[in-house]
Amino acid sequence: MRTPEHILIPHDFSTCSRQALAYAMDLAAHTGAELHILHVEVIHSDSMLPEDSSKTKAQILHEHLKKELQQCAAEDHLYVSDLNSIRYIVLRNVSAAAAITQYCEEYGIDLVVMGTHGRKGLSRNLLGSVAEEVVRMSPTTVLTIREKEDIGPLTDHLNRIMVPVDFSDYSRDALYYAKEIAALFGASLDLVHVIEERLHPAFYNTGVFSVYDIEPGIETKLLDELKSFYKSVDGPDREASYTVLYGNPSKEILHRLATEDTDMLILSTHGLTGVKRMLLGSVAEKLVREAPCPVITLKGTEPALKSISPWYSRHEKAPA
Repeated sequence: MRTPEHILIPHDFSTCSRQALAYAMDLAAHTGAELHILHVEVIHSDSMLPEDSSKTKAQILHEHLKKELQQCAAEDHLYVSDLNSIRYIVLRNVSAAAAITQYCEEYGIDLVVMGTHGRKGLSRNLLGSVAEEVVRMSPTTVLTIREKEDIGPLTDHLNRIMVPVDFSDYSRDALYYAKEIAALFGASLDLVHVIEERLHPAFYNTGVFSVYDIEPGIETKLLDELKSFYKSVDGPDREASYTVLYGNPSKEILHRLATEDTDMLILSTHGLTGVKRMLLGSVAEKLVREAPCPVITLKGTEPALKSISPWYSRHEKAPA
């Protein structure tokens, strides 16, 4: 992970945006990155701010962004003086997501931090439309934060980070990133691999119904592979746990997130099959939408490699 130099926080004055701002401030303080606080005035939308004939709308918005930063710092015991540099930006566009994505490309943003609930708020199972578009279209890493009643800066509660591992180069990138974040905040890591049931019907004729029938000791072998995989990835050495689950990947990971004390999920949008820039993989999309904790989504730039797991290399194709 290259230490971020520019962190962008899109801010729409919602509660969720304020909570995301605390995360962005904490990350900027720890990394020395410049903090970009951006408000997009969507053309033809209703204004949320009072009228003031003595000032332009842009001036009013800039003032409110500065007040939001000061208020956030006071409420979450953060210090504006700890920030290396701050930019306040107001843009007009027909689409907030398009403006955010374009700004990322033009100013070399390394990380976008944003809430998943915009002004109106949405049910637990849906991302706000703006956040979803940014995760899908942004050229850079995105940290999405679900609105909660009690949430503070990362320093207060980032103790455990989960990293789903499929043994691809993309999960290698995610683990490297996770090691760096864990070192910044003193967190431990939870590496999770899910054995997915994908047997071809031809196996059934031989009485084989589960991967365990083919490879009885697969769970133990994959635990060893997870440990070897962790050691092979560069980055600071952190305390780590290793878990092998069986079933539907997104379902099993979400269940573990709900039942274990996990403070952050770090994953890549490209797994074994890879996806185009405009689309999330089905597993990644479900995890970003439904994870109860903040999610960092990395973007891959090359076609994903096949799994290095011996079991997958032997059994990913159906028998002739």
